[in-house]
Amino acid sequence: MQLARTLAPGQVAFSEIDLNRENGVVDPTRTPTIRAITPVSTRNSAVPGAAVVINADYGAILQDMVSSMNIEVDTLIFNEEGDSLRYDPATGMSELLLAEEAPEYLKNFIADFADAPNEQIFQRDGVFYHASTDQTLVNNPGRSFTVLQTVPNELIYSEFASNFAENFAFAGLLMAIFLACATIAASRLTAPLRSVTSTLRTFPTGHDVDELNLPYDRNDEIGDMSVAFRDLMNELARERMQKQKFFQHAVDAFAMIDRNGIIQSVNPACEELFGYSEEELLGQNVKMLMPMPYSGEHDQYLANYQRTGKAKIIGIGRDVEATHKDGSTFPISLSISQFYQNGQVYYCGSMRDISNRKQMERMKDEFVSTVNHELRTPLTSIFGSLDLLRRMSEGKLDERCERLITLAHEGCSRLTNLVNDILDLEKIAAGKMEYHLQTLSAQELVEDVVRRHETLADRFGVRFLVQHFCEDQTVTVDANRFNQASVNLLSNAAKFSPDGGVVSIWTEANADKFIRICVRDEGPGIPDNFKTRIFEKFAQADGSNQRKTQGTGLGLNITKTIIEAFGGKIAFETEIDKGTTFYFDLPESAELDQPLQVAS
Repeated sequence: MQLARTLAPGQVAFSEIDLNRENGVVDPTRTPTIRAITPVSTRNSAVPGAAVVINADYGAILQDMVSSMNIEVDTLIFNEEGDSLRYDPATGMSELLLAEEAPEYLKNFIADFADAPNEQIFQRDGVFYHASTDQTLVNNPGRSFTVLQTVPNELIYSEFASNFAENFAFAGLLMAIFLACATIAASRLTAPLRSVTSTLRTFPTGHDVDELNLPYDRNDEIGDMSVAFRDLMNELARERMQKQKFFQHAVDAFAMIDRNGIIQSVNPACEELFGYSEEELLGQNVKMLMPMPYSGEHDQYLANYQRTGKAKIIGIGRDVEATHKDGSTFPISLSISQFYQNGQVYYCGSMRDISNRKQMERMKDEFVSTVNHELRTPLTSIFGSLDLLRRMSEGKLDERCERLITLAHEGCSRLTNLVNDILDLEKIAAGKMEYHLQTLSAQELVEDVVRRHETLADRFGVRFLVQHFCEDQTVTVDANRFNQASVNLLSNAAKFSPDGGVVSIWTEANADKFIRICVRDEGPGIPDNFKTRIFEKFAQADGSNQRKTQGTGLGLNITKTIIEAFGGKIAFETEIDKGTTFYFDLPESAELDQPLQVAS
C-alpha cells in the first residue's frame, strides 16, 4: 500500500521475481512470480484508498517469448538479482531458476559477467561467449538484464568480423523481441486494472454500489478484487446508514458547522430544540442560535481558536445560554468536538436543554437558604433552652418529665446535626468548604476528640479505649474539621457496639510517611451488599423506619471528603458478628505550628 501511494493514477510498478506466496507461505508449486501493482482511488480523492496486485507466472511469460524466437545457440538470460533463464536449442527446453535456487557453479558463472560492459565477447575454458546488457525493463527504469550466447570457435576463427556483426545484430533483435513481449505481457496485466480504476474514479458519490460496472465474473485476481471491493463498499454503506440513523434519532440535539461557523447539517432534535426547520438552519451562521453578547463574539472566538489552538469550549463542554426562534433564551449543556473530512475541518456540537436541572438547582439553593435562616437559627435557640432547662431541673422533676425533656433534647440535637450536615454538603458541592490548616500533634488531636465526646460513651453504654502504637507525629489539618470527621466515626462505633462494649481508638505508623488513625467497634459488621455504598450520601445499611440506630447517612460521606481534603484516604475492614475498623491515613508534616488547645 505504501508503494501504491507513491504512484500516479494509472501507473503500474513491477516487483522483483520470487516464489509465489499465499498468506506468507511459499506455494507448493514453487512458481516464480512477478507482481504488478497499481493504485485505486475514487473520483473525489487523490489519495489511493486501495491497491490492486496481480501475480503472474514469470517463467511462463519468458518461456513463451523464447519459444517464439529462432535461437540456434545456447543462450542464458539473467538479471541483476541473479535470476536466470537457460535455453538449449538442441532439446528446445528452457529452465528458469531464481537466484536462491541456482547451483554454485551457475552463480559464479553469472558473477563473472555481472560487471561486463554493455557489449563484449568473452572466452572461458576455450569457449567464446557474446554478452549484451540492457538497462531498460518495462515500467522499472534502472533494472538491467544480460543476454549471454555461446559462439562456435570455427565461426570466431574463420569469419570473426562477419559473425560478430551478425551475432551483434541477432542479440539486438533478441533484446528487442524480448522487450516487445514484455510490453505485451505488461499491457495484458495493466489494461483491466486501468479499466477498473477508471470506473471507480468516475463513479458518482452516494450511488448504489450495485450500479458499478466491474468484472465480477472474471476467474482471476481482477474478478476477486472487484467482488472484494463491492463487499467493502456495501459494508461501508451499512456503517454509514447506522451512523445516519443514530444522528437522526438521537435524543440530544446535534449540529455540524464548518470552519466559518456555517451550519452544514442538523438532526430533528436540533430542530425541535430551537424551533427552526432544517431548511431555515442550513447555510446560516450558528451564532443565530446564541443571545448577545455570545453571538457577537462567536466569529472572533472561532478565528482565534483556528489561529492559536487555544480552546475555551471545544473539547471541553460547558453550560451556556441559547436563543429559541421565538426570541426566548434558555440554558443548554453544550459539548463541541472537532473532526476532519476531505481535508477540511468541521465542528460537531451536542446540545441538551437543562432548564429543568437549572430549576432544580435554584430550588435547592432556596431550600438551603431556608434551612440556614429559618431552621438552624431557631433550632439553636431551642437546643440551648432545652439544655439549660435539663440542667436546671435535674433532680426536681419526676421521672416522666425528665424523660420527656431528655427526648426533646436528643431529638433537637439530631435535627441540628442533620441541618448542619446538609449545609456542609452544600458547601462541599459548591466548593465553598473552608479549611484553616495547622500542623498539629496527631496523638493530641485524637485524645482531645475522645475527651470532648466522652458523653457519647455514656449515652450508648460503651467505653472508649485510646492507645498509641507509634511515636507522636505531626499532621496538617483543620482542627475543627478533624474533630467533625473523627466524631462521625466515634459516634457510629458507639451506636453499633453492644452495651458494655469497648470502642478502641489508636494511632500507628503506616508506610510512605503516613500516620494511621483507627476506630474499632464490636458491632455486627457491615453486610457485603452495603460495602460498595457505605460512603455514599444518605447511605444506611438498614433503610427502614424501624432501624435500631438513628442517623442521616451523611456522616461517612462528609468524613471522606474532609480526610481527602487533608491529603489522606479512608477505608475500613469488617467481619460479620465481630466488628468493624474504620481508619484513615494522613501524611506526616515536618514542623509543629503550635500546641493544641486541649478542651477542659
